Amino acid sequence: MATDNQPDAELQKLAEPVQFDDADIVLQACGVDFRVHKLILSHASSVFKDMFSLPRNCSTLQEGIPIVEVTEDAQTMHDVLSLIYLNTHGVDLDELSTLQRVLLAPRKYSMDNLHSMIGEILRSHANSDPIHVFVVACITNHPEIAHLAAKEILKFDYMHIINAPEIHRVRASALCKLLRYHHACGERASKTIDQRTILCPVARHNDPYIRQSGNLMVDCRELWWDGYIDHIKQQVKFIPLQADFNSVGLIRRFSDATKYFSACKMTAFQNLVELGEQLRMQVQEAIAVVQLGLDDDDFLS
Repeated sequence: MATDNQPDAELQKLAEPVQFDDADIVLQACGVDFRVHKLILSHASSVFKDMFSLPRNCSTLQEGIPIVEVTEDAQTMHDVLSLIYLNTHGVDLDELSTLQRVLLAPRKYSMDNLHSMIGEILRSHANSDPIHVFVVACITNHPEIAHLAAKEILKFDYMHIINAPEIHRVRASALCKLLRYHHACGERASKTIDQRTILCPVARHNDPYIRQSGNLMVDCRELWWDGYIDHIKQQVKFIPLQADFNSVGLIRRFSDATKYFSACKMTAFQNLVELGEQLRMQVQEAIAVVQLGLDDDDFLS
């Protein structure tokens, strides 16, 4: 059984990957001793560099080696030291909870290279798990990653966001700004899809969608063309980045409305595919200018 001064065997195993016989400093976290090197730590951390450059009267020694107690838990110190020594075995960098844990220590100890490296790994998860990444970014004060994750969150609707268990770990102000950002992107995306500029180029007599009716030129595409655009406008308003612009089922649904116009039917499907891609680009351009607007008070650290 572990005592107050002696951690249990499982915790002590955390030190094994970063235990060195030629160590000249011991970092002690929750009773677990990590025998490491001042030089390596000084290169990785300006805080440790300054600490080791100052004269110290250290009364606590282990086999003649000074002991420095740190406030981090043993698991965090294991992960951070393993990354410093480029020994990532046992450090699950695909787990967002691990990234959150190890991001805080590099900031505290000014480990700039390690902080940047872990930040890039966190960034790589933004597409697959954006809400969790947004939460971690807010907890660890990464505004750029928070904005990147917020953009990916546009793939979800309001209910999905507010029902995500982890979202309530951020400050209320950060959540409010995320929801306002989502709303602003949806409104801007919807408004940018302007039917009147997309609907009809200048009518041409050889346009397969234009039919002669007496002295009038009739655009026979209007109903299904407008229907498709209206459908997309409603989608992007509530889920800005998840509209099924080029879904085969959706395009067939509207292009089949041309079945009474044989000339239209030949090209309607392809034209809607092209229109969908045009709308997708318009939406992306529209939301690119919307800012999340987080400031220092919205972060937890």
